[in-house]
Amino acid sequence: MSLLDNIVLGSEKVPVVLDIGAAYTKCGFAGESCPRHILPSSVVTCVDGKEKVVKFIDYAGNSQELVKLLKRFIHNIFFKYLLVNPKDRRMVIVESVLCPNTFKNSLAKVIFQHFEIQSAMFAPGHLMGLYSLGLTTAMIVDCGYSEAIVLPFYETASLFNCCQVSNLAGKVINSHLEKLLLLYASITYGNETKPFAAERGPLTEDILEEIKVKACVSGHNPNYEDNASESTIKPLPAKPMKFHLGPSKVLTIPGEVRDKMLDAVFKPDCNDISLASMIIDCLLMCPIDIRKDLAASICVTGGCAAIPGFNWRLKEELTVLANSPRYKDELCVKTFKFYETVVHPNYTNWLGGSICGILENLPDRSISRETFLKAEYVPDWTHSRKRLRSVAQAIMKKVSGEKTPSLASVVSKIMTSSAKAKLPKVAINDDS
Repeated sequence: MSLLDNIVLGSEKVPVVLDIGAAYTKCGFAGESCPRHILPSSVVTCVDGKEKVVKFIDYAGNSQELVKLLKRFIHNIFFKYLLVNPKDRRMVIVESVLCPNTFKNSLAKVIFQHFEIQSAMFAPGHLMGLYSLGLTTAMIVDCGYSEAIVLPFYETASLFNCCQVSNLAGKVINSHLEKLLLLYASITYGNETKPFAAERGPLTEDILEEIKVKACVSGHNPNYEDNASESTIKPLPAKPMKFHLGPSKVLTIPGEVRDKMLDAVFKPDCNDISLASMIIDCLLMCPIDIRKDLAASICVTGGCAAIPGFNWRLKEELTVLANSPRYKDELCVKTFKFYETVVHPNYTNWLGGSICGILENLPDRSISRETFLKAEYVPDWTHSRKRLRSVAQAIMKKVSGEKTPSLASVVSKIMTSSAKAKLPKVAINDDS
């Protein structure tokens, strides 16, 4: 072990936990309650003498270019941010349930052949989100940047045949935000104010993401308001907000735009699909005797879930849709309950990977370097669902001194021990 490893982590080689999302990557160490760093899932490259930010999702089908980008990215994670030697170290990689095999095998090739890690466990993100809550039955709604995936679990068994997938996620919200700004926003140069459509400035994806994070709030559903009692507290309309685009440019965002940003995912699209309809369609595909349990155990993860009022608006939409003629007689579920994540929704799945990383039988659940070098292929997680399901029983036995410890007690122990260790706050880095 290197001297740097001893300084950072002591004498024990703690597994590295990595969650590569479409927009951001979370990296840290097993047994901790939050990632050490949150980085953009991109690499700065030089194209025709100019620097260009390249995202991994743009090269999902090109394995050769993807391997080159991942080498630089993983190198920065180990030697610039985590400051540990990757050789002979174990890893837990939290992946999307629909992660392309090209990306997974390219990542495995980089970490096993180039960085020579000892073993890696590829764990589905929805299952890790379930473990972080201390539950065995829940409906996990992962609403990230490029896609929204609804996947139910019953007694730690995934009902993959009931899975619902759509592109109603952060990228769609950004596109809808740009259209609203062109229609309603205004821009000020000094003392002169003009419509934003007439003096349109450069609205890159990064600027739209920043506006969404700072200005987006969730408005209420008017149909739900008509059915609600008068005593129910309703949110006030959002106030206009000013956003600086430069030293002399100020973008004024009306309150109406702030309220309507999330309509892109909550109002039905051209295919009559919304985030609420995805959840209800998922419930209808589940066995009728477990629908109430799943409807009472909904958890929303991903960056979109951090938008103020997101869960509140989603509950409104579900209630209105469940009482509509389309679903009223068939669904037989009237109430919906949501679980609050124990950490920030953006890295809830990462926390589940952190829990799995401290299991004593982690090597049995992982792929060793020797195995990968022989096969040069990582099997899909659905091929080993029985082994992944048994991870829950292993987690429940982790707490020492308890005869029948619960999964919730494991999460509580990790959170308590991490707090005592006074871990640094999560660092969000903009550079690659």
